Amino acid sequence: MKRSAIVIGVVLIAGCGGGSDGGNASFQCAFVGGSAVAGMSAGGSANVQAAVDRSLSTFATVRGVADGEVIANGNGTVSGGGNAGLFVTPPEGTTAAEVIVTTRMGTDDVETATGPTLDITSVTGTPATTYIGFDTTMAYNSIQFQFTTGGEYLIYEFCHSANLN
Repeated sequence: MKRSAIVIGVVLIAGCGGGSDGGNASFQCAFVGGSAVAGMSAGGSANVQAAVDRSLSTFATVRGVADGEVIANGNGTVSGGGNAGLFVTPPEGTTAAEVIVTTRMGTDDVETATGPTLDITSVTGTPATTYIGFDTTMAYNSIQFQFTTGGEYLIYEFCHSANLN
């Protein structure tokens, strides 16, 4: 199976962001910021920097032919105990079994969530339709998002220490 890949290099820093979702729920999120570098072996991508620009009004487009990944690599360490994930609009019909979020320290996986261990929350009041993430317990310096089926993913922002109410 051929894999599509986009690698985003960023510095994980504790910046505050967030706001109301327009209904009864709200979110607070420490956005991942930094600079992005993209590479894609199959499919395509556009506006990759938008996935780390600390704005939910812009997005990176990632099109995977079969499967792919987006990695937010940081130069700093984030303590465990928060929620690591991303604001995204996945292809219609995407299930939790088709996406994986992993925290990493360097090149080593630290914690991984998919299927029933992954939190997938519908969001309104933001351009993204969904927040995909999980509660962490260990320190990490990268967040990796993988999808195992093809389609177009609009990635609005990577986030650490998220709180969705």
